[in-house]
Amino acid sequence: MSKSMENHVIVVGYSLLGKYVVENLLKLKIEFAVITRSRGRLEVLRSRNIPALYAPVTHVYEALKEANVGKASTLISTLDNDGENMLTVQTAKKLNDKIKTISIANDRELVEGLRKAGADIVIPYFEIMGQMLATSSISKEIAGVFFSDDLRSKYVAEFKIGASGITYGDLKEICPVLMVSRSGETIFDMKDSFQLREGDFVYALTDRERVEVFRDRLNSLSKHET
Repeated sequence: MSKSMENHVIVVGYSLLGKYVVENLLKLKIEFAVITRSRGRLEVLRSRNIPALYAPVTHVYEALKEANVGKASTLISTLDNDGENMLTVQTAKKLNDKIKTISIANDRELVEGLRKAGADIVIPYFEIMGQMLATSSISKEIAGVFFSDDLRSKYVAEFKIGASGITYGDLKEICPVLMVSRSGETIFDMKDSFQLREGDFVYALTDRERVEVFRDRLNSLSKHET
């Protein structure tokens, strides 16, 4: 692994999630290196000319130094064991107190522990996926999910407008409308008098309860306009 790497990303773990991180870093053309716990995966990475090294958890200090963590910009830890994620984050911060550290949390209860270990961003992977899948099953409008620091979720919901004449002012009191998509055009900063057209798509920031309120309001206004 080249010691000349600077401002690079270090990905720790190359199982299912780690592979997706790597593929997206490649698409973004961001320089990175991988630390894997598997010798078999190490050979796969090297066969693709991806800078990588093998290291068991007991050698995380040496592995991070070899990956030039002192000059890295970001560390992403994707290990299946949260204790190992904590150790990785703590060690990276000791070697480079300016590095941005991102870790998944397999167990929701360990989110705060990872933050205290020094993780700048903690993503409760299974918690997020569980909420997304469950909510998507009951609300067809859900297009995305955001989580605040306390893991309270907000949803970006997509609604198709069924009748012309409904105004932005008719909807904004229910929840924030982020934008309107109209025939490929994206419209922001609408005034109360802005009129929606049949076939428009409205994207609103909402919670699970407000999805139903927004949908019912749209249906009521659509019937009124028609």
